[in-house]
Amino acid sequence: MALIPVNSVLEAYELIKASLPTNGHTAAKKILAYFKKTWLNGNYPLALWNHCLTVGPPTNNHVEGFHSKLNKYLKAPHPHIFKLINVFKRYEVTSNVHYLSILSSSGPLRSSKSVNKDKRINNLTEKFSNKTIDLETLLNQLAPFMGNQKN
Repeated sequence: MALIPVNSVLEAYELIKASLPTNGHTAAKKILAYFKKTWLNGNYPLALWNHCLTVGPPTNNHVEGFHSKLNKYLKAPHPHIFKLINVFKRYEVTSNVHYLSILSSSGPLRSSKSVNKDKRINNLTEKFSNKTIDLETLLNQLAPFMGNQKN
């Protein structure tokens, strides 16, 4: 749903819900009920979690990467304050070098696989916006990009 244009998310939800068989599939029904309660009717506006128009990676993996790197540097859940300060100093130097390399190029380097995936997603979204494909086709063609599947 995060890749569906904001103004079509509710319609997409209903389309997915209607596509489920009436008997069985209780896990899918529970997921849809959770999604509706939490994301459609919850405290999170669609524009906050929708990445249809996001340019670049639509995740917070870079933040998770920072925490992982910080934990590797520290090697302890509650480090001594001076060790923490030294780790921050080392990380600042690394970050400054990385930042300067980004400024001198066109931005952070991304794998060609990620860039191509984004292009394919953007192409599908553009086709939907231009009414070349309908919402059901968009959902079916975006499905392979979801989850842990390799694309």
